[in-house]
Amino acid sequence: MSPWIFFRNALALGALMTLLAPLRGEGGVSVSVMLQWVPQAQFAGFYVAQDRGFYARRGLDVRLVHGGPHRDSARALETGEVDFSTLFLATALVQRDRGVPLVNVAQLVQRSSLVLVGREDREVRSPRDLAGRRVSLWGDAFEAPYRAFFDILAISVDAVPQHRSVNLFLRGGVDACCAMYYNEYHAIWQAGLDEDQIEPFFLRDWGLDFPEDGLYTLASTATRSPDLARNIAEGTLEGWRFAQASPDVALDLVMRRAEDAGIPANRPHMAWMLTHILPAIFPDDGGSDSPGKLSREAYLRTARILERHGIIRHIDPFESFTLDGVSRVP
Repeated sequence: MSPWIFFRNALALGALMTLLAPLRGEGGVSVSVMLQWVPQAQFAGFYVAQDRGFYARRGLDVRLVHGGPHRDSARALETGEVDFSTLFLATALVQRDRGVPLVNVAQLVQRSSLVLVGREDREVRSPRDLAGRRVSLWGDAFEAPYRAFFDILAISVDAVPQHRSVNLFLRGGVDACCAMYYNEYHAIWQAGLDEDQIEPFFLRDWGLDFPEDGLYTLASTATRSPDLARNIAEGTLEGWRFAQASPDVALDLVMRRAEDAGIPANRPHMAWMLTHILPAIFPDDGGSDSPGKLSREAYLRTARILERHGIIRHIDPFESFTLDGVSRVP
């Protein structure tokens, strides 16, 4: 699909979305943001930005809502339920390929933390040992990197759904499970399995170091309200910088959000999560990635891998995928 046809369709959708445009309330412009999973330290920067007034000082009244295993943040954004949403880059590329006019407003997580965790007692010692085995996998919104991983290995697995927990893996119901290194991998440790009882396979070691959490909106919002989008991005990044400088304060907010939502959470696990996600947001490896910015190289590398493995059919120009590029389209 050419970028100009894409934006023609996006602008046609804009007439409808005008009815759903952010409204100015007493506290500023009312904006809704869906965070793609349940309350946890993965979203600490958003909680800080809201609590410390980083959004408010930019004239924004931000409502944070959460997705989860049965609430798809990409779908919520597409239907206008929310104005902005967090998504993995691979997920956003799949949605664009399906015709959803998503635009990257900020790329928060620059590195991949995706892991497949195998059980040593099932003799899973290398990724190819997973051929034909029962593996629990996350659903549509998170599956693209794993599909590419199995394609690279030229294996197929007996996939079963994985929802919020890794309990099926812990009970021995599957031979391997999906995990984020900063989340489920540590939860498996906390549940009592030692390092020598599990085998982690990092997708980044197989050329799948895809950027993960980004902040997205529809093209109609990006073209109509680019300053609004930039303010959301800047306030969120300020929240993450505060979380980096004051992790204990950020963890207090995380624990409060989890408690308010009735989500079981323990502070040591949330501290592990925050400690291990921050380097992916603020990489210090000498690379060219800037906090909050999606690089052309990372975009094209991810898109080309997904295209090569038949997960997407075409690659849109980088400029049509980013806020800076879209806001310059006449």
